[in-house]
Amino acid sequence: MPSLTASIRTLVVGWMIVPLFGVAVLISKGADEAPYVVGTSVIAIGLALWAWTRQCRAALFTSLAVGFLLVLQQLGYVVAGATSSPVDTTVLIQDLVGLGGGALVVVGSVGGLVNLRGARRTAATPA
Repeated sequence: MPSLTASIRTLVVGWMIVPLFGVAVLISKGADEAPYVVGTSVIAIGLALWAWTRQCRAALFTSLAVGFLLVLQQLGYVVAGATSSPVDTTVLIQDLVGLGGGALVVVGSVGGLVNLRGARRTAATPA
């Protein structure tokens, strides 16, 4: 089982993909997407900092919930992009990167929560 720090690191890498993904969207789609990119980037950086500095259940649960919503959103974009005619491969690849970032957030959050629960059980067990 990965340590709490490894899980948090996975979560933070997932959140840091979001601003990079946003820059790619801005380059390909233009300034019309700026409010979305700025909003999601601020949220992603804030959640990454919170999870990294506090490493608490609240930060992990919040990252899990928001990361799950990001996965659902990106999954919808991937399905829509893959079934459109003609398929825009640049946008599809960007959506797959966003989906990967969301998946890393969810995996890191779940791993961190499992590690925190195990640490809590170990601390509660009398020696």
